Amino acid sequence: MEELPLFTSKIFERYCRNWLLDQNSKKLFPFLLTDVGAWWWKNPLIKNSKANEEEVDIIGLGRKKNELLIGECKWRKEKQIYLF
Repeated sequence: MEELPLFTSKIFERYCRNWLLDQNSKKLFPFLLTDVGAWWWKNPLIKNSKANEEEVDIIGLGRKKNELLIGECKWRKEKQIYLF
């Protein structure tokens, strides 16, 4: 039970990426997505080895170089929607 929120949040992130691909076929975005995934990297500016990894939950690539969708997914008990 202690790890349930972590498990649920990872499943929710995958669901959000799949939802984007589904909505992509309805042409609701300003450009068509060709690929959707996540991005992780080690931040060299953070010296603590346990906390130097950073993540972007959603990266969506378009056909052109300047077409990029960036998003975060946050699992919460209460309903919250933020669009920027």
